[in-house]
Amino acid sequence: KIVDITIGVFESYNGSDKTISYSRNHMCGDCSGTGGDKINCGICSGTGFIVQRMGTGMFSQVFRQTCNSCAGKGFNFTKICGGCSGNGVKSAADSITIKLPHAIDDGQFLRLQNKGDWKDGMYGNLVLRIRVQSEKNFTKNGDDLIYDAYFSLDDLKKETLEIPHPKGNISIKLPNHFDSSKPLRVKSKGFNNGDMYICLL
Repeated sequence: KIVDITIGVFESYNGSDKTISYSRNHMCGDCSGTGGDKINCGICSGTGFIVQRMGTGMFSQVFRQTCNSCAGKGFNFTKICGGCSGNGVKSAADSITIKLPHAIDDGQFLRLQNKGDWKDGMYGNLVLRIRVQSEKNFTKNGDDLIYDAYFSLDDLKKETLEIPHPKGNISIKLPNHFDSSKPLRVKSKGFNNGDMYICLL
């Protein structure tokens, strides 16, 4: 089962706890996941398909067709479970809290064992597909942290600037000469010792 979750840049940076709510199929307790009482299909002998031969001698062909009597299941119900209408599962809401890895990126997957749907007598895996969205003028670009900053001319005349950061405000010393059309680089303030770039807008 694949579930898309959206997180912010700060959540990725801080490795935050994230609670995910989703719907999944649980084993029906009324029939223990069987769907009801069954007997093998007498037409296909439980295989779910019928073999037919057409033609004679060297030109004969063998075709395998889905059994119409059991719709390819290989069995028929003698009594259908009223709790799940023969499906063997019941859909219910569920939630799980996970700790996001630091620097998790857009498009990455997290796999959680036994947290998916009930199928074939066991619970499958839950796969979380991560979507990282911009947050508070911050964007993640690989291991770099990009901040779109809005400063006045008076701000840019100061020796230092207070810049927000996912770990708390940081002070940066402005160089004596710089091109405002180019981003300011702050070393090792990105993800995994990547850099932070301040784009002056």
